[in-house]
Amino acid sequence: MQITLNRQALIHELLSDGSGQGSRCRGAGTPAQDNVELTCPMRVHRTAGGTRVIVPGQTRRGESQPSISIIKAIARARHWSEKFASGEVETLRALASQTGMTQRYISRILKCAVLAPTIVEAIVNGHHRTAITLDRLTKDVPLAWSAQLHSPVEPVKK
Repeated sequence: MQITLNRQALIHELLSDGSGQGSRCRGAGTPAQDNVELTCPMRVHRTAGGTRVIVPGQTRRGESQPSISIIKAIARARHWSEKFASGEVETLRALASQTGMTQRYISRILKCAVLAPTIVEAIVNGHHRTAITLDRLTKDVPLAWSAQLHSPVEPVKK
Protein backbone atom coordinates (compact mmCIF):
# COMPACT_ATOMS: atom_id res chain seq x y z
CA MET A 1 0.00 0.00 0.00
CA GLN A 2 1.28 3.45 -0.82
CA ILE A 3 0.12 6.82 0.53
CA THR A 4 1.31 10.09 -0.98
CA LEU A 5 1.11 13.25 1.15
CA ASN A 6 1.92 16.80 0.16
CA ARG A 7 4.74 17.96 2.45
CA GLN A 8 3.47 21.55 2.79
CA ALA A 9 -0.13 20.48 3.43
CA LEU A 10 1.08 17.97 6.03
CA ILE A 11 3.16 20.61 7.84
CA HIS A 12 0.24 23.05 7.69
CA GLU A 13 -2.16 20.46 9.11
CA LEU A 14 0.22 19.42 11.89
CA LEU A 15 0.80 23.03 12.95
CA SER A 16 -2.82 24.17 12.62
CA ASP A 17 -5.50 24.22 15.30
CA GLY A 18 -6.87 20.92 14.02
CA SER A 19 -9.92 22.33 12.25
CA GLY A 20 -8.53 21.20 8.86
CA GLN A 21 -10.03 24.22 7.10
CA GLY A 22 -8.34 25.08 3.84
CA SER A 23 -5.72 22.35 3.92
CA ARG A 24 -7.66 19.70 1.99
CA CYS A 25 -7.08 21.28 -1.43
CA ARG A 26 -3.49 22.36 -0.93
CA GLY A 27 -0.85 20.57 -2.90
CA ALA A 28 -2.88 19.89 -6.02
CA GLY A 29 -0.54 20.19 -8.97
CA THR A 30 2.62 20.60 -6.83
CA PRO A 31 5.95 19.14 -7.92
CA ALA A 32 6.68 15.52 -6.93
CA GLN A 33 9.59 16.58 -4.69
CA ASP A 34 7.03 18.33 -2.43
CA ASN A 35 5.37 14.99 -1.75
CA VAL A 36 6.12 12.40 0.93
CA GLU A 37 5.42 8.79 0.05
CA LEU A 38 4.72 6.21 2.73
CA THR A 39 4.89 2.59 1.61
CA CYS A 40 3.86 -0.47 3.59
CA PRO A 41 4.21 -3.93 2.05
CA MET A 42 1.15 -6.01 2.85
CA ARG A 43 -1.16 -8.65 1.50
CA VAL A 44 -4.86 -9.22 1.88
CA HIS A 45 -6.03 -12.59 3.21
CA ARG A 46 -9.71 -13.35 2.71
CA THR A 47 -11.46 -15.81 5.00
CA ALA A 48 -15.06 -16.71 5.65
CA GLY A 49 -14.87 -14.57 8.79
CA GLY A 50 -13.73 -11.46 6.92
CA THR A 51 -10.71 -9.88 5.31
CA ARG A 52 -7.39 -9.41 7.09
CA VAL A 53 -4.49 -7.22 6.17
CA ILE A 54 -1.24 -9.08 6.79
CA VAL A 55 1.83 -6.91 7.24
CA PRO A 56 5.23 -8.64 7.03
CA GLY A 57 6.88 -8.77 10.45
CA GLN A 58 3.55 -8.41 12.25
CA THR A 59 3.57 -12.08 13.16
CA ARG A 60 6.17 -14.79 12.93
CA ARG A 61 6.39 -16.60 9.62
CA GLY A 62 3.58 -19.10 9.22
CA GLU A 63 1.55 -17.73 12.13
CA SER A 64 -1.78 -16.03 12.11
CA GLN A 65 -4.00 -14.08 14.45
CA PRO A 66 -6.66 -15.98 16.39
CA SER A 67 -9.62 -16.72 14.13
CA ILE A 68 -12.84 -15.83 15.91
CA SER A 69 -14.97 -17.91 13.53
CA ILE A 70 -12.84 -21.03 14.14
CA ILE A 71 -12.79 -20.48 17.91
CA LYS A 72 -16.58 -20.06 17.87
CA ALA A 73 -16.96 -23.29 15.86
CA ILE A 74 -14.77 -25.22 18.31
CA ALA A 75 -16.76 -23.87 21.27
CA ARG A 76 -20.06 -24.80 19.60
CA ALA A 77 -18.77 -28.25 18.69
CA ARG A 78 -17.68 -28.98 22.24
CA HIS A 79 -20.94 -27.65 23.67
CA TRP A 80 -23.01 -29.73 21.26
CA SER A 81 -20.87 -32.79 21.91
CA GLU A 82 -21.54 -32.42 25.64
CA LYS A 83 -25.28 -32.21 24.93
CA PHE A 84 -25.10 -35.53 23.06
CA ALA A 85 -22.95 -37.15 25.78
CA SER A 86 -25.30 -36.04 28.57
CA GLY A 87 -28.39 -37.22 26.71
CA GLU A 88 -29.86 -33.72 26.57
CA VAL A 89 -30.26 -34.22 22.81
CA GLU A 90 -30.28 -37.53 21.00
CA THR A 91 -30.30 -36.66 17.32
CA LEU A 92 -28.95 -34.07 14.92
CA ARG A 93 -32.54 -33.21 14.05
CA ALA A 94 -33.31 -32.41 17.71
CA LEU A 95 -30.18 -30.26 18.03
CA ALA A 96 -30.97 -28.48 14.76
CA SER A 97 -34.46 -27.74 16.01
CA GLN A 98 -33.07 -26.46 19.32
CA THR A 99 -30.39 -24.24 17.75
CA GLY A 100 -32.17 -23.13 14.60
CA MET A 101 -29.23 -24.36 12.51
CA THR A 102 -29.24 -26.98 9.79
CA GLN A 103 -28.31 -30.59 10.44
CA ARG A 104 -25.67 -30.34 7.73
CA TYR A 105 -23.99 -27.36 9.43
CA ILE A 106 -24.10 -29.02 12.84
CA SER A 107 -22.61 -32.29 11.57
CA ARG A 108 -19.84 -30.32 9.85
CA ILE A 109 -19.01 -28.23 12.93
CA LEU A 110 -19.16 -31.24 15.29
CA LYS A 111 -15.92 -32.47 13.68
CA CYS A 112 -14.15 -29.68 15.59
CA ALA A 113 -15.06 -31.36 18.89
CA VAL A 114 -12.32 -33.96 18.36
CA LEU A 115 -9.44 -31.54 17.75
CA ALA A 116 -6.31 -32.29 19.78
CA PRO A 117 -5.84 -29.94 22.77
CA THR A 118 -2.52 -28.69 21.35
CA ILE A 119 -4.24 -27.69 18.12
CA VAL A 120 -7.08 -25.93 19.96
CA GLU A 121 -4.52 -24.07 22.09
CA ALA A 122 -2.57 -23.07 18.98
CA ILE A 123 -5.74 -21.76 17.29
CA VAL A 124 -6.80 -19.77 20.37
CA ASN A 125 -3.32 -18.25 20.72
CA GLY A 126 -2.92 -17.53 17.01
CA HIS A 127 -0.07 -20.02 16.61
CA HIS A 128 -1.67 -21.88 13.72
CA ARG A 129 -0.88 -21.76 10.05
CA THR A 130 -2.56 -18.94 8.12
CA ALA A 131 -3.93 -21.48 5.66
CA ILE A 132 -6.22 -22.99 8.30
CA THR A 133 -9.86 -22.30 7.56
CA LEU A 134 -13.02 -23.67 9.07
CA ASP A 135 -13.68 -25.52 5.83
CA ARG A 136 -10.28 -27.20 6.00
CA LEU A 137 -10.68 -28.05 9.68
CA THR A 138 -13.96 -29.82 9.06
CA LYS A 139 -12.71 -31.79 6.04
CA ASP A 140 -9.09 -32.78 6.57
CA VAL A 141 -8.73 -33.55 10.29
CA PRO A 142 -8.19 -37.17 11.30
CA LEU A 143 -9.90 -38.42 14.48
CA ALA A 144 -6.70 -39.56 16.25
CA TRP A 145 -4.87 -36.73 18.03
CA SER A 146 -1.50 -38.23 17.11
CA ALA A 147 -2.45 -38.19 13.43
CA GLN A 148 -3.70 -34.59 13.73
CA LEU A 149 -0.24 -33.45 14.82
CA HIS A 150 1.07 -34.52 11.40
CA SER A 151 -1.85 -33.13 9.39
CA PRO A 152 -2.27 -29.77 7.63
CA VAL A 153 -3.76 -28.30 10.85
CA GLU A 154 -0.71 -28.91 13.02
CA PRO A 155 0.36 -25.95 15.20
CA VAL A 156 3.28 -23.74 14.20
CA LYS A 157 6.49 -24.74 15.98
CA LYS A 158 7.58 -21.96 18.36
